[in-house]
Amino acid sequence: MSDSFYPAHAFHEGFAQGRAAGDLSVSAAGFCFRSDTQSVTLPLAGARLTLGGASDRIVFIAHPDFPDWSVYTSDRTILRDPVLAAHPELTVALGAMRRKRMNNWAVFAAIFAVLIAIPVGLLLNMGWLTGIAARQIPASWEEQLGKTAFGQYQVQADVIQDPETAKLLTELTNSLTKTLPDSRYQFRFYVVRDPSLNAFALPGGYVVVNSELLLRADSAEEVLGVLAHEISHVTSQHGTRNLIASTGLFLTVQAALGDASGLLATLASAAPFLLSQKYSRGFENEADEQGFELLQRARIDGRGMVSFFDKVKAEEERMRKKVREQVGENAGTVLTETPEFLATHPATDSRIERMREKAAHQQGPFVDMNPTFDALKIRVRKFAAERPSQETENENAD
Repeated sequence: MSDSFYPAHAFHEGFAQGRAAGDLSVSAAGFCFRSDTQSVTLPLAGARLTLGGASDRIVFIAHPDFPDWSVYTSDRTILRDPVLAAHPELTVALGAMRRKRMNNWAVFAAIFAVLIAIPVGLLLNMGWLTGIAARQIPASWEEQLGKTAFGQYQVQADVIQDPETAKLLTELTNSLTKTLPDSRYQFRFYVVRDPSLNAFALPGGYVVVNSELLLRADSAEEVLGVLAHEISHVTSQHGTRNLIASTGLFLTVQAALGDASGLLATLASAAPFLLSQKYSRGFENEADEQGFELLQRARIDGRGMVSFFDKVKAEEERMRKKVREQVGENAGTVLTETPEFLATHPATDSRIERMREKAAHQQGPFVDMNPTFDALKIRVRKFAAERPSQETENENAD
C-alpha cells in the first residue's frame, strides 16, 4: 500500500450539498476516499482516470460499479503513486493521460504563439473575417463550449446555490434579456462568492458575477450596465471570435467560406483558454456601444454604466496609492495589484468619456429596478458574510 494521502473531494448525493472534502489513498484494494461522514473504495481494475479543470490540473476518478461516486484531487502527484505504476491496466491509462496533457499543452502553446505572432494590424483587419466565420459556428456548439468552460471553472468556484438569490437575479437580468432582438442564446447568470471586483461571460450565454461587484455597486443601473456589457460580449461572439483568430488565417477563411469542420476540430479542447482570455480594445468598445443600446431598449439609465467604470477607476487609483505608500516604506517591495475587472476590461478614460457623452443625450423615463437590486444585495451580503474573505479577515486583524 502507498504511504501517501492526497487531499481530495468527492461528489455523492449522500453528502450535504452533494460534495465533501476528505483524503484519498491508494492501495491494492483500490482508491480509498474518506471524509468525516462517509468513505468509499473504488477498485483499481476498471477505474477510469481523467484530467480536467483549467490546464488539466485536476485528476478525476470514477468507476462503473460505483456510478453515484466521483472523486477528484488537485494533487497530480497521485499519478506517480507506486501502486498505480505497478498496475498494468492503469499504466496504459496513465500513459494516455500523459500524452493527452502533452497534446493539450501543445494546443495551448500554439494558440498563444499565434496570438503573439500575428501583428496587431492583421488582427484588426481580420476582425470582420472572424465575425463571418463565427456565424458559421452552430449556437449549440458555442453553448457546449461555454458549458465546458463553466464546468471547469465551477470545480474551484463558490457558486451561491440559493433559489431566492437566483430568482432575484433572474428578475433583474430579465429586464435586459427580454429586449434582445436575437434569440440565439439562452442566458444563464450565476453569483459567485468572491472578494474580487469582477464579472465575465462565456460563449453560449454563461455569465458570472462576483459577490463583491454586487456589494460594491450603489444601484441597479450600475450592475445592469456591467451585465449589458457582458451580454454584448456573448451576442457579438467575442469569445468565440478570439478563439477563431487564434487558429490562424487558413482555418478562419475556410470557416468564413462555409466549412467550419476544421475550425471545430481545432477548438474542441480550447475551453480552458476562455477562462483567462482578454478582449481587444475593439471588442471592448463594441461591447460598450451595444451594451448601452441594450440599456436604452430596456429603459435603464445608462449613467449607471458610467458610474461603475468611475468606481473601478477610483479603486485602481486607491491600489496605486497603496503601492506608492508601500514602496516608499520599503523600496525593495513592488506591488502590482489591479482590480480584476480592469485587468480583463481596461477602463480607459476615452471609453468612459464616450459612454458619459452618450448618457448625457439619453432620454427617459427609465425603469426603476432598484427594489429588486436592493433585495438581491441583501441576499448576497448574507451569503458573503457566511464565509468572510481572507482579505476581510486580515483587515479585521489589523
